Amino acid sequence: MKHLFKFTFIITLFISCNISSGSIDSKAKELDKNKNKIYKNIKYKYSIEYPHNWTELSTNTQEEVYLSGPQIDSGLFKTDGAVSIMASKREKPFTLEESFIGNIRYIEKTSKNFKGIGTSNLTINGIKMKVAKFQVDEFITMMSIQYYFKKSNISFVFGGTIPSQEMGKYEKIYFDIIKTFKFTEE
Repeated sequence: MKHLFKFTFIITLFISCNISSGSIDSKAKELDKNKNKIYKNIKYKYSIEYPHNWTELSTNTQEEVYLSGPQIDSGLFKTDGAVSIMASKREKPFTLEESFIGNIRYIEKTSKNFKGIGTSNLTINGIKMKVAKFQVDEFITMMSIQYYFKKSNISFVFGGTIPSQEMGKYEKIYFDIIKTFKFTEE
């Protein structure tokens, strides 16, 4: 699981080359529902909306999906602000806190110059989440926002990693996307 998580973090980093506590209801969406695309995951029974000008990049698994935005020139290279959603079934019971701390410690140990920016608790559409914002130096300084949550024995991570100077353009978009996450009964 931890190796898959690190792989996901690095892949999102290469693809993509004031968090506050509270509760959010899907009615507060700012994405235009008429223009959104919807990704549905049948295996893990969830859906999430993303902007109409973004693209779903298949990983050929139900465990992970990448959503890629339009390219912008960051000055260093072109980036698309991609986000990933990863689901992982666990054999042993776990708490959200255990999953969150374990993943953050793993990133901290395996990343160059890890710097925690902040963490918070959040509830979106009745789903309790832990949120982490941090910075790492891989080939340039990158910033990441990750939302951790669970349902039964399934751990979820939603997040985006982008050059630090671009985070201001993407932080709200990432938040608007995660606000649309819902578990389905399909």
